[in-house]
Amino acid sequence: MTEITNAIISGTSLEIEDHGIPTCWIYLDYGNASQGFGGYDLRFYGIWFMFEMMKVLEISSWDKLKGVPVRVKKDNKDMVISVGHFVKDKWFTPTDFKKESEK
Repeated sequence: MTEITNAIISGTSLEIEDHGIPTCWIYLDYGNASQGFGGYDLRFYGIWFMFEMMKVLEISSWDKLKGVPVRVKKDNKDMVISVGHFVKDKWFTPTDFKKESEK
């Protein structure tokens, strides 16, 4: 079962993880809890992740994501599976893209 909840993007990051892989993240603030979304390898999916996130949320720059309200779809394990525009029915679901790109 999918749960949809509201959140605010409280921050973003571009980083090199301890195993040397460059990644990007957005951080979601639900008011009473927070959660990261991302971690995709920039060498393969990161640029696409960043571009699609900005496109769906209608933001022209990665650094302008902080403070943007979003809708979040979570699976039954409380993991984020999609992030959507707060008003429009536009969603970014990374697993959909990965499945398509691996065909």
